Amino acid sequence: MIDTLILHIGQSKTGTSSLQSLLAEERKTLSKQGILYPDISLGGSALELLEHNAFAESLSGIKRYPRLEPEEWAGQFKKQMQEQTCHSLLLSAESFFGTPQIWAVGPAEDFFALHKKKIERLSALLPAQKTHIVLYLRRQDLWLESAIGHIIRYEGLLGQKIYENDEQLTSLLAPHLNYLRLVDLWQDTLKPDKFSIIPYERDALENGDTGQDFLKRTGLDKIIEVKENIPRKLENQSLSAECLILKSALNKTKKTKMRERSIIAIVNRLDKREDLPRTRHTISEDLKDRTFEAHRADNRLLAQKFGGPTGSFFSLPEHDQAPKPAPEKPDALALFTVLRAFEKEYYRPGRFASEISQFLKGYIRNEHPFFHSKIKRIVRPLLRKSA
Repeated sequence: MIDTLILHIGQSKTGTSSLQSLLAEERKTLSKQGILYPDISLGGSALELLEHNAFAESLSGIKRYPRLEPEEWAGQFKKQMQEQTCHSLLLSAESFFGTPQIWAVGPAEDFFALHKKKIERLSALLPAQKTHIVLYLRRQDLWLESAIGHIIRYEGLLGQKIYENDEQLTSLLAPHLNYLRLVDLWQDTLKPDKFSIIPYERDALENGDTGQDFLKRTGLDKIIEVKENIPRKLENQSLSAECLILKSALNKTKKTKMRERSIIAIVNRLDKREDLPRTRHTISEDLKDRTFEAHRADNRLLAQKFGGPTGSFFSLPEHDQAPKPAPEKPDALALFTVLRAFEKEYYRPGRFASEISQFLKGYIRNEHPFFHSKIKRIVRPLLRKSA
């Protein structure tokens, strides 16, 4: 049995990627102190995984690279603990809290039932004498705004039409915003010895940083010394309003996953260009207010159970006496400029070669993960030499 199981279960959009990169970099340091932050091996090749989202998703029946069953994941974790004489296991995955996805499940009650089964399966596979769960939660209206942009960006890879408008998607995502019920499922099912639930707000975090905060709450700051804020990973930044409007229009036409990945790559590049218009993506203040009010009572209960600002787990939205101006929206010229830039990228010579390369990489990774790991083992040193 595992001595101590430390689970960082999310939430998405709370600085998780940077924390996971740090933990992956410090695998050897942690292992020397008896704490395993596990990787996965296929055919003797380490995959150098930064996080454990694929394991978390496998618990909900979602299979993606490296396409292992939950029992295979757990078996590798336990084997590595024995080989490295580790007493504690540390896992980090936003998908622990974020899956199953409501659009793949159906009614809300089915979503909560499957969420509970996922936790039960986790408990059965990785029994531990002590368990510490760490969860960072973003205020519902702010998480919703970020999630809408994320879904629009990747909708074409999800296999179904999800986004119609902000109101419709808000209604669909309601179970994911029911933090109190989800937290109670983890508490009642896993019965952790310690459950640290922290609002993702600068004043609530150690030095305003998720990474430093996590290290301190888990005692890992005595093992991993971080003197400055951990750099945020830029690839998880939200797209501009211009790029999201463009992507939403493109999502109306069904495409192959190969073509979709190519389009996402182009939109991501456009979003980083300093010569293109960039308006911050927002949802309406009215929708944000209604979302916050719908969960105000639950947030009070979260505060009672786990602490937080007086009267609410989260800081309250700021409201000036004067009415707020409407959020800035991209004008027609800005949209046209981004569209023209997209067309130049989309129709450039050589794009099809890039698409074929992405298709082959994805096909081998998903259908033949063993061979993909072998290829990575050969290519990785070459890339490091050229860097």
